[in-house]
Amino acid sequence: MPTEEERRKAMVARATRKALEGARMAHDVKVREPFKDYYRTETEALRRKEAEQRAAEIERRKQEDEAARLAKRRQRAAGIRATR
Repeated sequence: MPTEEERRKAMVARATRKALEGARMAHDVKVREPFKDYYRTETEALRRKEAEQRAAEIERRKQEDEAARLAKRRQRAAGIRATR
């Protein structure tokens, strides 16, 4: 059986834990909405940036393909002229 002092220490420790848990919960409630807003804006910004990068990559590939197609056409035209 615990002594009176052990019981008192246990009660103080429990009260301290409850107070800390209450403070943590209050802090969580206080910062949750601002964090959600921050997270939402950051993820939206990241999605926009990734979408812009994908669009730029697609455009770059189109330009490269067009340049290759034109170079091939010029090469064929030069080869035809050389055979005449």
